[in-house]
Amino acid sequence: MTRLPRLLAGIVFAAMPWSPALAASSTAFEYYHGDYGHYFVTAAPQEIAAIDAGVFFGWSRTGLSFDVLAVDEASSSNVCRFWSGQTFVPKSSHFYTPFDWECAIVKRNRDWAYEGLVFSMMLPDAAGNCRGGTVPLYRLYNDGKAGAPNHRYTTSLAVRAEMVAQGWIAEGSGPVGVIGCVPVHTPTKVDVVSPVPSPWVGETVLLSAVARDASGGVIPGTTATWSVANPTVASISEIGVLKALATGAVEVTATVNGVSGTAALTIIAMPRISVSVGTTKEVVFNYTNDRCSESDTPDQPARFVRAEDGSLVLIDGNPPRIWMSRGADFNSLRRDCRQSALISAMRPTPELYENFEWLWAVYREGNRWHALIHNEFHDPVSSTCQRGTCTYNSIAYAVSTDGAQTFSKPAPPAHVVAPAPNVWVPPSTPLADGQWVMEGYFDPTNIVRANDGYYYALMTTIPSKYWWDSPSPLGLCTFRTDNLDDPASWRAWDGNGFNLRMTSPYVTGSPAPACALFFEPIRDSGHMVYSTYLNRFIHVAPSATDIGGRKVCGFYFALSADLLHWSAQQLLIEAKSNNCVSDLPGPNMLEPVPVQYPSIVDHADTTINFERAGRTTYLYYSRFRSVDYGPLYSVDRDLVRVPLTFTLQD
Repeated sequence: MTRLPRLLAGIVFAAMPWSPALAASSTAFEYYHGDYGHYFVTAAPQEIAAIDAGVFFGWSRTGLSFDVLAVDEASSSNVCRFWSGQTFVPKSSHFYTPFDWECAIVKRNRDWAYEGLVFSMMLPDAAGNCRGGTVPLYRLYNDGKAGAPNHRYTTSLAVRAEMVAQGWIAEGSGPVGVIGCVPVHTPTKVDVVSPVPSPWVGETVLLSAVARDASGGVIPGTTATWSVANPTVASISEIGVLKALATGAVEVTATVNGVSGTAALTIIAMPRISVSVGTTKEVVFNYTNDRCSESDTPDQPARFVRAEDGSLVLIDGNPPRIWMSRGADFNSLRRDCRQSALISAMRPTPELYENFEWLWAVYREGNRWHALIHNEFHDPVSSTCQRGTCTYNSIAYAVSTDGAQTFSKPAPPAHVVAPAPNVWVPPSTPLADGQWVMEGYFDPTNIVRANDGYYYALMTTIPSKYWWDSPSPLGLCTFRTDNLDDPASWRAWDGNGFNLRMTSPYVTGSPAPACALFFEPIRDSGHMVYSTYLNRFIHVAPSATDIGGRKVCGFYFALSADLLHWSAQQLLIEAKSNNCVSDLPGPNMLEPVPVQYPSIVDHADTTINFERAGRTTYLYYSRFRSVDYGPLYSVDRDLVRVPLTFTLQD
């Protein structure tokens, strides 16, 4: 019985009563089913309420919408709605057309059931142009990929381009395919929002324009035009990216459909920041004495979550069994070997994204412990991939409701958050010693909630393979969601907005576009917190740069106001890692042995997920216990912490 809603998710809408009595201008909201790779739009209040309430498993809002007119609105064309019924079970689809001739043709097709007239819209001319007061609506067709037809309807040219890049076919009038003209949703107010009131000179910050209707509600899917009153103090891009150029006041204006809003910002000098790392080191996990199994070792940045009873849970494990440490406080943490929180599925194939699984980022809300899983597929079959040299990465989702004792996943592949953009293809020739291939999305940071209400994380990205000896890019992407319960709700930055749905090429049948990478100043996803002392997000990760003419490896930090644009990285402390050793190492090395996986944790932070840090905090890291590559080199390590203090010099 528990599977019934999922099996019927694509067809159940046909059984719902349709209410054609829409307001003169209603809103059609878009939804997506991650398991099917299908889109659905509806303006029916009953359907919207039912889907939003979770009545139908697998569907979630994309955040996009468009306005529609009531049936029989003057000078408009009524829209026919069809349902594919049982033809493509368990998948099904809905089809909309405002063209009388197309409606008549589809009515004669036995694969489609006519459901009636649902709303109306204006028609474009033959060239695809729309009259004033309306915007084009584009229709894209998936060409029957993944075993069933599906159409997507959008007013966004960026979304249209994204779908065409995935192999979808544009349909409609004119060179870009316009099937209708829908009303412009005019706001009554526009709020200009900056993540900080006083950007620093040299800093880049993404601003947002929030359009509101007469009731104060947010109008989704709007686009603003931007301007600044004092361009010598700051500049602003067409998508609202502000660059602080000089100290002084600047007024920023955003205009949405003729309605403007402003914000007054003050640009101040960038402060100088010094860092002091203490010398008192404390071992939090000792491999020899504390491990629950041979593979149990700190193999990720240490993440802490405060449990419902106020105790602490430390997540830093290594597959195939993930063990947690628990304690009343930071000084009483002990490995809990009674039960592993997650056991890797270890499937031998990649398409279900259940292979080697790490609980890489955990975020608790109430009794729900949401986790981003770092998943690695190591090709066990291909003769060109030996000894784990081929790694196909993805990010998936799991949840616990028993205090992080056990984590479970939605049925695969519905649990996947960020699948690799391309299907797995092993290298064509065997790899030599020291060579390896890697691709996909992996190593997400911990999750932080920003003031806009979204949950953010960074992830390392290699869109295509062969990074070890080729120009295939390695960088970071920012992605976010407003619903941690829904793996399909995460959106990555695409260069213009958080618009990119990361789809599985195994589900859609086509390669997916990759997120917009940023390569500098940071290249490792690491760990991040919001510094209440610096009033910026702070990111810490292993890195290397040239300082005084020599290569310096170690842990570095960078700062950001918006989680997209980061300051130049600054050395936290010199250290050596598995793949980086400084030229002529300095006298203040963190350890004589390699270290990895830094995180910043403030023991005084009162947030559930330790998202905040003050001036004095702790640096946690994994310390390898040997400099020799012996049989236990990869697992024989400890988790160590050391005091860390930031100081503003100006």
